[in-house]
Amino acid sequence: MARDKVVIASGLMIVAGGLWRLTTTTTTQGFGHALVGMVLLGLGAGLIIAPATASVMAALRRERSGVGSATNSSALQVGGALGVAVVGSVLSTRYQAKMTSVLAGHSLPAVAGHAILGSIGGALAVARIAGGTLGAALTVAARHAFIDGMDLSLALGAVVVVASAVLVIFALPSRRKNLPDAAGVGSALRLPIEGGADDTCAERQA
Repeated sequence: MARDKVVIASGLMIVAGGLWRLTTTTTTQGFGHALVGMVLLGLGAGLIIAPATASVMAALRRERSGVGSATNSSALQVGGALGVAVVGSVLSTRYQAKMTSVLAGHSLPAVAGHAILGSIGGALAVARIAGGTLGAALTVAARHAFIDGMDLSLALGAVVVVASAVLVIFALPSRRKNLPDAAGVGSALRLPIEGGADDTCAERQA
């Protein structure tokens, strides 16, 4: 279990490094820059999932392993969905704040304004339709606003992951608990019987 603690904490720090790498992304960098961060994320996740699952299952009795497996799977799904929701919300809020200040200096139809604030895809579509200087300005502004929101949301994720690594170091048990399984409990409660099976049957009949 001590080894699991070290592996899990190391994996979390690698994930934090990958997230931090992605926060340095700019609009002028190619896919190679982001690829390094993605590789770190995958490597860290690979180090985390297996020992974390083993640590959860080791804390349960054997007859409760099914419940533990289901709970662990549900926790992964809920945590993933919650993480995506929080990161997406931070990114969207930052993007909309940046684009609102950009749109304040331009007179655009309400439909175009909603499309621009809704997503970067909508902003780029409006920019293509507008064309000219306005279209070029909207394209540059939308890309910078999206990257700025992405950097902020991933930086927040990196901070949370580092905090999780610290929590693992101090809170994850270092030793496997010696919990008896169902068979062990039954064996401990079973009374010794002298004689063979025939003697036992005779005693019961008497």
